[in-house]
Amino acid sequence: MKNKKLLLAIAVLVTVTAVLAVIHLNNSPEVNAGDLLILQGSNESCVTIRPQQLVPVTGTLVNGKGDQIPVDSMGLALVDVLGLAGFEALSDVIVTARDEYSAEVTAEELAAPGKVYLAVETDGTFRLVVFGDSNSKRNVSDVIKLTLS
Repeated sequence: MKNKKLLLAIAVLVTVTAVLAVIHLNNSPEVNAGDLLILQGSNESCVTIRPQQLVPVTGTLVNGKGDQIPVDSMGLALVDVLGLAGFEALSDVIVTARDEYSAEVTAEELAAPGKVYLAVETDGTFRLVVFGDSNSKRNVSDVIKLTLS
């Protein structure tokens, strides 16, 4: 009897999770490849990054185990991306992936040359790269949205 109740509870949880996932995916912003949605208060902008705007992004990231991960890609400094969209004032930025994973980058980090980039992946999506972190947890892949605070 307890096993049947446990299986029923698990089935209900799986069903609820699936329904919530479908709702979430249907409500996420529609962003085309090469585009980023940028939000600041009620201001919303979409910026397209073109291949000719890209610069080399090279350096080393460190993961939680202390392993060094080389980065050799093309991308654009995050501060330059904001400038393309007309956002000149530096503030903290929340970088969000399509799956809603996010990380925050401070205004001081944005102002530091060579520190924060959006690198272009082989599939055309963007990845947040923050050089100098002791643990690369802010390595957000499939970035679609930037929110300025």
